[in-house]
Amino acid sequence: MASENYSQASHAAWLQEPTPANFAALVSSLHPCATPDQGSVVTFAAGPDATLICRFKGKMGSTAAQELEACRLAEVLKEVGASVVFDLKEVSFISSAFLRICLVTAKLKGEGNFYLVNPSSESHKVLNIAGLDKWVARSG
Repeated sequence: MASENYSQASHAAWLQEPTPANFAALVSSLHPCATPDQGSVVTFAAGPDATLICRFKGKMGSTAAQELEACRLAEVLKEVGASVVFDLKEVSFISSAFLRICLVTAKLKGEGNFYLVNPSSESHKVLNIAGLDKWVARSG
């Protein structure tokens, strides 16, 4: 359990009574992951229907991926939220290390419970080449 990444009391309350308010409290207790050179790499927000929104920022290269692994992101994603959305609006670069995180998350959450939103045109090209564009949520 990634208890050092969030409040155990909030997690227990969510497990006991999975209400929107308890989910919001749990998500607000999540610690952002950061790198020394670019600050926060990911912050978290509560979406509808127990969706965990992960807002990534900056270059998602090997340094950022290592920090996400050090923050035990996969364990957090396993424990928190029925669905996960990776918001890529502020991502300027995607490496194979970040693509691996996307694949692991998609496998962890299961079919229909993982989405990528707001990729730049360059990021969308990378996702398409890697075959991950099937998880990009279509707008409209």
